[in-house]
Amino acid sequence: MSLDSIISDTIYLAKPATFNDPLDSQPIVENDLPVAALCALYRMLLRQRMWAEPRAPSSLLHAGALGSMASVGDFEKEVSRKVRGLLDYANYNRDVGETSEHSHIKALEQAIQQELLIREDRGVFSLTFCSVSILMWSHYGNQHQGVALGYSIPDTFPEDCRFKLVPMDYGGSRLLSTSIIQKMLSGDINAKNKVDQTAYQAKAEAWKYENEWRILGPAGEQGSPLELEEIVFGHRCPDHVRYAICTVLKTRSRKIEFSEITMPPHGFELIKVPFDPGQLETVFPRRGLDRYDDFSGV
Repeated sequence: MSLDSIISDTIYLAKPATFNDPLDSQPIVENDLPVAALCALYRMLLRQRMWAEPRAPSSLLHAGALGSMASVGDFEKEVSRKVRGLLDYANYNRDVGETSEHSHIKALEQAIQQELLIREDRGVFSLTFCSVSILMWSHYGNQHQGVALGYSIPDTFPEDCRFKLVPMDYGGSRLLSTSIIQKMLSGDINAKNKVDQTAYQAKAEAWKYENEWRILGPAGEQGSPLELEEIVFGHRCPDHVRYAICTVLKTRSRKIEFSEITMPPHGFELIKVPFDPGQLETVFPRRGLDRYDDFSGV
């Protein structure tokens, strides 16, 4: 989070491809459909993506214009050509002893998985329940020099259909069946939730300490659907950073609580205590030449 996002009350939803965990939000497609149905599923995904491309008949380009397909018939032929090309290539490169059907299934599984990744344009905003985790402050808090933002969920949140709040499933499966994808494309809301759960909520057991929840929504910077309630300063957060944040938020329409992390007298458990911004006002803003003014009469 940047100072700009704190002042403007925005959140940034990152694309999963930028995550530090390469297994995060990378579902594995596993087939449980007949080959004909699997092929039809791939054709449907391919059609949907190609129909949205500038060359497709759905665009505003005039039929026959440079770079556009002349007709819907040409579009369907192009879709069929791509499907046949995939299957022919898989058949040509199949392993010794492998059946043509098995090579087709493997190729279609991989192609469907790739289509799902291409079409997904949502991002992720990560949250945690714990503000005193020493691991979280060390890994994500700039080695305790940063700040943590505390949010509440307003009653209006469910009304904003662009966003979805979900918990993580540590140790959950990354396998996504083709039958579930098929149901999702037909409009089944339960299947859509199952796809989201597999694609965005499954994470390795080793990350359980994060106690993470996620907001799924349009990728990039968005107006925050949450209510900012608290700023928590890390133990090593510089005073000038604390002063700047406290000062710019002083006139905010809804007041914010300020807290800081302190080191425990014994053991390793961090402690969160209230922070009084007034204690910095005796030090900042500072003028270096004041010391000369103090001795001007000498």
